[in-house]
Amino acid sequence: MTTNLQEQGLLLLRQALDNSTADFRPGQWEAIEELLKVRSRYSLSNALVGVKV
Repeated sequence: MTTNLQEQGLLLLRQALDNSTADFRPGQWEAIEELLKVRSRYSLSNALVGVKV
């Protein structure tokens, strides 16, 4: 299932590479998504204790 975030990521990838048919390699999007989740949890936990990121 493709998410809006994945579609935006694919658009950015294609723009960066100047290649309208570029696609993520197998497992690449999942790795990016996991990093975004970790960052989101980190930001949320810092917000809860009043620390700015």
